[in-house]
Amino acid sequence: MFELSTARLRLIAPDEATISLLIENPAEMGRQLGLSPVSLELPEDFQAELRPSLEEFCLPNMRAYPEHYLWFTHWLIIHQAHNCRIGGIGGSGLPNEAGEIMIGYYISRDYEGQGLATEATTAFCQWLKGRAGLRTIIATTPIGHLASERVLQKSGFLQVDCEEEGLNRWELRV
Repeated sequence: MFELSTARLRLIAPDEATISLLIENPAEMGRQLGLSPVSLELPEDFQAELRPSLEEFCLPNMRAYPEHYLWFTHWLIIHQAHNCRIGGIGGSGLPNEAGEIMIGYYISRDYEGQGLATEATTAFCQWLKGRAGLRTIIATTPIGHLASERVLQKSGFLQVDCEEEGLNRWELRV
């Protein structure tokens, strides 16, 4: 598995078998990766979206494009000192015709407010910047979600407009 490291985090890009295990048995996946057991504290609506995203987006695209699996996998955010999974980050796949991809990220409530989402987002975007065909990284935030807005600002994104009702659109040109 491919991995990125920062001062406090490891971003692990799981392969297809590991994503399958994350879907079926997250605790076993953690054991196989040698991680300390932890229960992620996430909003219910997000938890409800994670499994379908893994099943309906990540796995089919990782199978269809195995040589590009890093673009489609759900990267695990690992806290180095605690050796546990604290969140995830990923993109919308290969760049579209305009050279754009969208990213998304989350951090467990237990680890919010420590700059970890910014650290992970910055590292992920730095890795993305080196990929051929990519010109713009896009993210959206709910209007008024100041913590997410600060993550993107600190990671170099600029707010460009409202993409749809209730969301702000942010861009990072590479």
